[in-house]
Amino acid sequence: MAAFDFSGMKAKSKLGGLSSFSVGVAEGDVITNIPVDMLDSFDGQPFKMYSSERMEELKESIQNNGLLQPIVVTRKDNGRYLILAGHNRVQAHREIGYTEIKAVVKTELSQSEAKLIMLDTNLCQRLKLSVKERTKAYVMKHEALRDLGYSNATAIISKENAESKRSVQRYLALGRLEDDLLDRVDKEEINIKTGVNLSSLDKESQRNLEEYISENKVKLNETNSAELKEAAADKVLTTDDIADILEEPQKKKKAPTEIKIKYADIKDKLYGLPIDEVRPLIDWLFVKYTDEVREYSEGAGYYESPKSPQKESSNEDLPFEVDEDFE
Repeated sequence: MAAFDFSGMKAKSKLGGLSSFSVGVAEGDVITNIPVDMLDSFDGQPFKMYSSERMEELKESIQNNGLLQPIVVTRKDNGRYLILAGHNRVQAHREIGYTEIKAVVKTELSQSEAKLIMLDTNLCQRLKLSVKERTKAYVMKHEALRDLGYSNATAIISKENAESKRSVQRYLALGRLEDDLLDRVDKEEINIKTGVNLSSLDKESQRNLEEYISENKVKLNETNSAELKEAAADKVLTTDDIADILEEPQKKKKAPTEIKIKYADIKDKLYGLPIDEVRPLIDWLFVKYTDEVREYSEGAGYYESPKSPQKESSNEDLPFEVDEDFE
């Protein structure tokens, strides 16, 4: 079984020592064994824990090879430790039954600096992130960089993660989505560009949209999401507003103008009649049974016979004589 080796992770350009992480030992850092029951997870960290299968591989690697890379933590005010890098390694130790784990203790970190270390370790270490994970990570990193005084946070994220600036901007836009809609993007029920359009809607409009599409199983796309974005520019969209926009294309669909019947489907009812004589047969049947077809359509409400124009009444039409002087 291949060992999980974290030693290949290198610090990137540190942008004045405030952005990107280093798993090496910096001045003031301490390497020590820490009881696993003194460790706390980073609240709100956006990354999923390993699947059970991958966790088993990590546990086997630790048991066979030891911990190849210490976790990274920082000391909390209450004396406990906050995990910055190594949530899965800590979980593996707990499941194996180990009571201590080797850790690099980072000192004198601000909350934003600690957040950057937590984010960058995962952004660099994980080979594949879901749309939701990357969205939330980029949003958190953007906020941390801005808190640290960087005005070019989007450009920094783009450079450090080998991502185009436009792509980073899209992920940041997706961060404005309500979780239910972001989940739909994550599950590829909505594509990223459609999600970006929907991110322009206010929160109430987004909740109304989620309610509507959950009940009506509507397919969202770049066209109707752009219409929703435009409609929501100056008002909150109600479910009725949303229905008008999403159902309108259905109303505009043309009624079918052709009827297609496969010869094989009716062959048994034609008693050997060749295919080139089916159309003349249909024409003949409509002529022969015109009255029956009309009566059926009238009864079903599909057709209403035109009424004959009424003749003006005259004295000759009356079954009795009328006195011309009668008023």
